[in-house]
Amino acid sequence: MSKIGITADCTCDLPEELCNALGVKLLHFYVTTETGCFKDMAEITAGNIIEYFENGGRSIVTAAPTYDEYVEFFGEALKSNDELIHITIGSSMSRSYDRAMRAAKVYEGKVKVFDSQNLTTGIAHTVVEAAEMSQMGISSGKIIERLETIRGKVMASFIVNNVDFLYITGRVKRALKVMCDTFSIHPVLCAKNGEIKVKRVYFGDYDKCIIRYVKKELADPVCINKKKLFLTHSDCSVKVLNQAKELISSLCSFKSIDVAMTSATITSNCGAKALGLMYMVE
Repeated sequence: MSKIGITADCTCDLPEELCNALGVKLLHFYVTTETGCFKDMAEITAGNIIEYFENGGRSIVTAAPTYDEYVEFFGEALKSNDELIHITIGSSMSRSYDRAMRAAKVYEGKVKVFDSQNLTTGIAHTVVEAAEMSQMGISSGKIIERLETIRGKVMASFIVNNVDFLYITGRVKRALKVMCDTFSIHPVLCAKNGEIKVKRVYFGDYDKCIIRYVKKELADPVCINKKKLFLTHSDCSVKVLNQAKELISSLCSFKSIDVAMTSATITSNCGAKALGLMYMVE
């Protein structure tokens, strides 16, 4: 029976304790600011990005690993596995999928690359599923089939405090930023068909908007898969996280609610105090 390793881009934001428990290895992205280029998770964190911005930083660029880095990463992982399944951030959001696919060809079928069509812990749901199946001794082909089945069932959305970071990275126009700032607009973004779209907007006090967002997202618990929810955030306060977790538990009886901090790459786009719910539907 082949030993199948599960690897992923670090943009899956899978908490370290889960990575260790499931034997998942992550490949780092890069974040470049005015002060230099840094390896995500190893040399820079979400907190560093937020501090940089608060101190006047304005230039933030993120990048996927190079083709050579994927080749080296896969080769190292294959030393302790017969096959690999590597799960990437959505192919329309990054060049990582294309580079991983090209690198996989070096290993003549031993590496399969899966496009999550998602981001942050929306990816993590497919990573956890793949890792659990691998631990059960299920074949790589069957794992890929399962991932293709659940890919469209992963619900990933997050509310952002403001669009400052999205403006800096060129994802929104200045006119939209001014409007959001003027009217205290807090957009809810979601991953849909591999792209990030505006799902809805809330107005007013941000903490109150978070409560409204959680209630709206979990308004139909009958259709929700209760196995796991990721409560993902970019440096929200303990108070906000505890309130959100208590509210989630009162609305839907998830077997597991895992709190996850966004990577520097994801934080570079969503900004500080973003909060997201990532779960699956039946």
